[in-house]
Amino acid sequence: GKNVRPKIIASTATVRRAESQIRALFNRRMVDIFPPPGPDSRNSFFAQTLTPEQSNARLYLGIAAQGRSPKVVMLRVYLVLLATAHFSVDHYIEKLNSGIGILVVNDSQGPGRLKSSDISGMYSYQIQMGEENFLRLGAQATYSNKSLDYLGLTFGDQYTNRGFTGNASSDPFANKNNITPIKFVDFSGGALFYNSKTWLGVTLHHINRPAYSFLTSGVSSAVPGCPTGDCLPRKLSVSGGLKIPLANPYSGAANADKEFNISPAFLYKRQGQFDQLDLGFYATYSPLTAGVWYRGIPIKKKNITRTNNDALVFLLGFRQDNFSIGYSYDVTISSLGFSTGGSHEISIAYQLDPFEGDGPRKRRNKKELSCPKY
Repeated sequence: GKNVRPKIIASTATVRRAESQIRALFNRRMVDIFPPPGPDSRNSFFAQTLTPEQSNARLYLGIAAQGRSPKVVMLRVYLVLLATAHFSVDHYIEKLNSGIGILVVNDSQGPGRLKSSDISGMYSYQIQMGEENFLRLGAQATYSNKSLDYLGLTFGDQYTNRGFTGNASSDPFANKNNITPIKFVDFSGGALFYNSKTWLGVTLHHINRPAYSFLTSGVSSAVPGCPTGDCLPRKLSVSGGLKIPLANPYSGAANADKEFNISPAFLYKRQGQFDQLDLGFYATYSPLTAGVWYRGIPIKKKNITRTNNDALVFLLGFRQDNFSIGYSYDVTISSLGFSTGGSHEISIAYQLDPFEGDGPRKRRNKKELSCPKY
């Protein structure tokens, strides 16, 4: 009979010298390539080249900085594009058992294309519940003014393969009649229960869900609780922790005042469809503090198949009298992997002594929240 050799079907990304590669791999001289090369190199089975009149071409922009590391270039670009000024002051009114504060933030991006100015007033009131328990209530009102300078901005439909055309854009943001500054008042509130060993706090931001859109027309459809469809979702935060004292392993008068404890803690945040959970603990043996935190929600896999992990954070701090220094390292454990290199943070602080003036000093029975300090 006639010998029939098996037919081999294989896929490859090779576009040249396919016959010689098949002969070297499978010892076959007859090769049929599918799909076959088209009569026109600009029109194949996989892709078709379009002219600028048919479709706008992609535009790739980059920054050439020979002799500089990528991190240095990135930081300098961020410095040009981002600028933020921050001012805050607060005061404790002992007679009213209350605290008041002002927070002013001015942010510029782009540079200067997107500007934001916020001024907030804050008020807190503390209620004593028994000998050691306290409940602290707080409220914040913010007036926000955000503006967008569309002049000088360019849009995708203004570019072709030959570069910038100078033609008018059909993007809604390119029409000054569609853009108005955003001005709104935002309210937030929260409560904190604590004593010398535990704390539990709840805050809710954007209680009134202010509208947030530069466009005067073409906004999203109405959703429940938001007629314009562009309201800020409410943000819920819940945090808590426990301070567990441990026996001092070193006895003696020199170690009598040293703080030795561990503090497990958590922080949960949710806004709209997004949420985040941080779990961790601190170990303190004054003047040193060390801790480990995990960020992620492994049991939640909505619309994803991989484990919902984000990062591990390791930290170390030193505090002596009014001086403190801390270091933390954030390790990425999500699908991005270790290629990101993680992030480092160093903080240094010195707390000034309160100014008492020339009058007699008053001794205050001050209750402080039991949290690690460094």
